[in-house]
Amino acid sequence: MHVTEPDRTFYDLSDGLAVSAKHLVPPELLSQSLQAKGLVIVPHGPLHLVPWPSLIFNRKRLFEYCPIGILPNLSCIQNLDTDFLRKPGVALVGSPDYRELPYLKPLAHAEREIETIKNLYSNQSRIIGTVLISGETTGERFRALANHKDAKGGILHIACHGTLELDEPMNSGLLLTDSKVDAAEIARSPLKYDEVVLSACSSGWRPMKVQGIELSGDDILGLPGAFLEAGVSSVLVSIPPAEDRAAYRFMTLYHQNRLKGKTPLIALQETQKTMLSDLQYEPYTWTGFVVYGCQ
Repeated sequence: MHVTEPDRTFYDLSDGLAVSAKHLVPPELLSQSLQAKGLVIVPHGPLHLVPWPSLIFNRKRLFEYCPIGILPNLSCIQNLDTDFLRKPGVALVGSPDYRELPYLKPLAHAEREIETIKNLYSNQSRIIGTVLISGETTGERFRALANHKDAKGGILHIACHGTLELDEPMNSGLLLTDSKVDAAEIARSPLKYDEVVLSACSSGWRPMKVQGIELSGDDILGLPGAFLEAGVSSVLVSIPPAEDRAAYRFMTLYHQNRLKGKTPLIALQETQKTMLSDLQYEPYTWTGFVVYGCQ
C-alpha cells in the first residue's frame, strides 16, 4: 500500500489552509483580548489540535500581539499559576541510541541541541544531574534524573522520538535507548520540575476518539496531560511533527530567553518572533510549538 506523505505546509493552519483566528473566535472578542499583556486560551474538542499562537489575525500572528498559552480546562489554572525561577536549572535527556530500532529515522540535530543547551546552562553552573545522551538515555537513568534531588523549580528538557497511540493515548510515550516511558507512568510519578520541554514529534497531539468512543471532555490525554498531572506547571510541546533543524533553532532560542529571566510564555513569544523574522525557517516547520501553561 502506498502511503502519501502529508503536505507539511498544512501544519501552519493560517498559511497552509487559510484558517485565520477570526474563523474560530469572533473578531470583536479577539480585538479586545489581544490588548492584554497575555492571553490564555482554553480550547474545546478538536480545537486542542490548533496551534493557537501562530494563527493570523489582521495580517499578524497572534503571538505578535501578546504571549499566548493553552490550558486543558479552566479549572486547572490555579495549579499552573507558578512563580517560575528567573534563572532555572536544566536536566537534559536526548539523542537516544536507536540502532536497535532501524525503523526510526536518526534525529540529526538532537545531539547538537542537547550539547548547545548544555553549554548555555553550564556557563551559569545550572545543569541538574548528569546529561543523558546517546546510549546513556536508558529508562533507569531517565527515572533517576526525573527524581533528582535538585529538580525543584527546574526544567526537564527531552529530545527524542515519541510514539502516538491513537486508541490508547496513555500508552503514548517517549522512546529512549532501551525502553519507552509512557504517559501512564509519567502521570503516576510526581515531578518536582516546574517545567518540561518536549522536543519530540506530535507530543502535543490529542485524539478525538478512543476505541471508537468520542471524547467530550477537555482533559489533555497523552504526554501533555501526563506531565501536568505529575505536577509540572508548563509543558512546551509540538502538536504536529517537528522539523529537526527548525526544532534545534527554536529550542536554543527558547532556553536563551528563559536564562534572561523570561517566564515560559514570554520566552515562547520572544522565540516565535525571532523565528518569524528568520527567513531560513518556513513557519510551518515551527509554528506547531505551543506551551500548556499560563505564565
